[in-house]
Amino acid sequence: MNDGTNLLDRYIGSPLYGMSPDHGLAILLVIGLGIAALLVRWFAGRGGERSGALMVRYSSIPSLHRLLVWTLGIAAALNVGMGIGGPNPAVGAWLLGIAAAETAVLVRLLTARTWRRIATITLVVALTVNLGLSVAGFTVGQLGMIAALIQATGLAVVLRTAQGGKLLRVVASVTVIGAIGFTTLAGWGGAVVAGFGGENIGETPLPGVLLPAGTNRPPTVEEQRLADEFHRETVAAIARYEDVDLAAADGYNVGSIVGSEYHAENEA
Repeated sequence: MNDGTNLLDRYIGSPLYGMSPDHGLAILLVIGLGIAALLVRWFAGRGGERSGALMVRYSSIPSLHRLLVWTLGIAAALNVGMGIGGPNPAVGAWLLGIAAAETAVLVRLLTARTWRRIATITLVVALTVNLGLSVAGFTVGQLGMIAALIQATGLAVVLRTAQGGKLLRVVASVTVIGAIGFTTLAGWGGAVVAGFGGENIGETPLPGVLLPAGTNRPPTVEEQRLADEFHRETVAAIARYEDVDLAAADGYNVGSIVGSEYHAENEA
């Protein structure tokens, strides 16, 4: 059928490979964050008292702490957007909660209050829970992966700028490398877990699998009859191959059979 639709547009794949349409708000909020920063600088340059004080404070902190300001701001914006636009209310509430904590750390950092402990707790908890959600089968999409990697970057800044000796630096390096590694593994793990049982149209496909786009619905009476008939015919047709000698005689390569799951090729 040639209706002008791209072939791949007729199929759905793992959310790991793309951005959910529900997450458009997250992108807009990140753009809005950049525009807000430019406006603060603009007002500060024209004598704005609050904007000027904020720019003075921002300029006075070390460069790595400025990087932390941006990582926290971007991560919070992404989490708010994904939390509001996401399909799961519980996950959405979690994302909004962690965004509030990230914003609180950002404010403390810009107002010269203690922030390191709450920043460490916030980022470690965020990365840990994200890992747990992935293992539970909530597939992390592209924006979720980006947010987690940004949080890992923020954690690297927090630990790297902490006062301590060589042991602390080693612990910091191992923690950050582990956070990045676990974030990547969590993305794939969540995609695989979410894809189990996804043979039905509309469910989450396994990574590397495309399914026709659609929604689940009960079969019609005729569809169920045809499916049952097809099942009976298939079972009857392959029953003789319980005897592998008969399968070999019909040209199947039974020499590759290992365990209970296998494919026996037959070039014919």
